[in-house]
Amino acid sequence: MSTQPIYQEIQNRILARIDAGVYPAGQKLPSDYALAEIFQCSRLTIRKAMEGLIQQQRIVKHPGKGNYVMQLAKIQSGANGLQSFSERAQLEQKTAQTTVLQVEESTAVPDKIKQLFSETEDIPMVHLVRLRSLDHEPMTLENIYLPSLQLSAEKETFDFSGSLYEAIEKKQPIGYAQQEIEAIKCPASIARLLSITENDPVLLLRAMTYAANGIPVMYETSYYRGDKYTFKQINSRRT
Repeated sequence: MSTQPIYQEIQNRILARIDAGVYPAGQKLPSDYALAEIFQCSRLTIRKAMEGLIQQQRIVKHPGKGNYVMQLAKIQSGANGLQSFSERAQLEQKTAQTTVLQVEESTAVPDKIKQLFSETEDIPMVHLVRLRSLDHEPMTLENIYLPSLQLSAEKETFDFSGSLYEAIEKKQPIGYAQQEIEAIKCPASIARLLSITENDPVLLLRAMTYAANGIPVMYETSYYRGDKYTFKQINSRRT
């Protein structure tokens, strides 16, 4: 027999319906009377459950209108400085998952990529494509190039599902990244991987990460879901 208070059980059942999309963001919830009928409990219990959901910021009460499902806050990238996906997940108290879709090591990389690294010779580089998820929900598709010498282990034994920042910093500290962000319509091939619809808005990030000594160590082209991400930056005025 459950020792959990009835109002908490009702809270959890309503949350399950919200998470399943039965009550989507922005929708008005049924009245207290209707919910009491649905869950076979008193309206006092429903009101207590609603108070808890308001405190959890899952619903909002509009006086005279009723209770509405809140839109969950988007992930803020850049709000706490230069961070890896794994570090952001920890801050959001979420679990990160990584699906490695492609790993290829080659000296035959596009000239444009070599130029970004200021390389004129054919040096071994790793091309990595991976899907990043939070709590098993696809969030970001990463397309990454980095010189093989930046890896902290041989390609055959290196964990490409882990934090690349952490791996690079085993050799040298990361200093900064130059980023360019563009809002675009999502191509069909990317949309399938991100579990969204073709032409849904996504944020296209192009970024070069540099070591503290100014040497370029990683270039990425990543697609971030527009319904899940915002990018935050602080700009200082030149004096």
